Amino acid sequence: MSARRVQTPHKAEKIEATEKVEKVIKAPKTAKAGKAEEVPVEVIEKVTKKKAPEVVPAEEEPAAPPVEEHVDATKEEETIEGRFGRIKEIAGNAQRLLILLNNEVKRLEKEVQNERKKAQKIITKTNNSKKKERTGVNGLDKMIPVQTPEFRSFVEKNYQQLTDSKDGNQILPTLTYDENDGSLMLSRKLALRLITAYVKKHQLQQYPEDMKRIKMDKTLEKLFPEFVGKDKDGNEKKFFFCSIMGGYSRHFASVAKADA
Repeated sequence: MSARRVQTPHKAEKIEATEKVEKVIKAPKTAKAGKAEEVPVEVIEKVTKKKAPEVVPAEEEPAAPPVEEHVDATKEEETIEGRFGRIKEIAGNAQRLLILLNNEVKRLEKEVQNERKKAQKIITKTNNSKKKERTGVNGLDKMIPVQTPEFRSFVEKNYQQLTDSKDGNQILPTLTYDENDGSLMLSRKLALRLITAYVKKHQLQQYPEDMKRIKMDKTLEKLFPEFVGKDKDGNEKKFFFCSIMGGYSRHFASVAKADA
């Protein structure tokens, strides 16, 4: 650091007076020169006796020694533990987030699979609709010959009295016979309607606990002998509405045989 000159007002005044005295002493005494500036004697005596003190450069202030920071080991350990705690907390949150993401992915996969199944069903249904639809000629409405005399006798004897329960009209107004061999021609759909109407006409639903079950009379026993008697366990065999279609198939020639 450079030395600094410190001048107080009192010292500055003395220096100024000294400069004036020196000017007077050094000034030449000539006729032409003007009168020298008169300086009070008291000031001269004071200046000669007391010279202006020399300006002592200010001493440089010694640099302060570096302050050593005292680190508390306990606080440092607490800080480290706190950081570890935050890291563990962040890791736990990340793990929970991963679990949520995994669940969302699984849920999305299921939704995609369901949508694919729906789309596949629509495609399959569309393709099936393009196929040849069943008509009365190819389905249950096709007229085929009655094969057994039991069922032919049943139809010829009861068709005039059997009516539809919905509109009350006669189910089979007229009978149709084959021109070649005279076989009775009947569709399986009409056969089912005739048997159902016969059961309701003769009130053969005599099982209040199960209205789908049919009580067999002598006519039905001739048509469906496989449902008469007891089974191998000694229990009485049961005949239901759903048993009619499986039972009357043997009374008709197969469709392939009928088309031959």
